[in-house]
Amino acid sequence: MPDLKIGVIGVGHLGQQHARILSSLKGVQLVGVVDASRQQAENIAMRYSTTPYTSHLELLPKVDAAIIVVPTRFHFDVARDFLEQGKALLIEKPITIEPEKAYQLCELAKSKNT
Repeated sequence: MPDLKIGVIGVGHLGQQHARILSSLKGVQLVGVVDASRQQAENIAMRYSTTPYTSHLELLPKVDAAIIVVPTRFHFDVARDFLEQGKALLIEKPITIEPEKAYQLCELAKSKNT
C-alpha cells in the first residue's frame, strides 16, 4: 500500500509538532509544509526533509490529507479549498470562529465523503 501523503499548513509552534510527528511515522509521507513566511517554511522543510511552500494552493494537488494549523480566522477558506478537492483534514481547534462556518465545512466534508 502506498504511503499516505500529508501536508501541514502553518508551521508555527504547533504545526512544527505535527510535522515532526508525521515525519517519523511509517506509511506516511510528509509531502510539504506551508507557511506565510518563506524562511519559516524553508527552515521546517529542511529539518524534516520535505518541500516548503508559501501557499496552501501549491500543496493541495500533491496530498491525500492535510493538517491545518494556521490562525483560526483562515481556517474556513483553507479547509474549504481542501474539502472541495476531496482531501481529508485535521483542523486544529477551534474549527472556525463562526459556528455557521464550521457547519458549512462539516456539510462539505459529508458531501465529499472525506
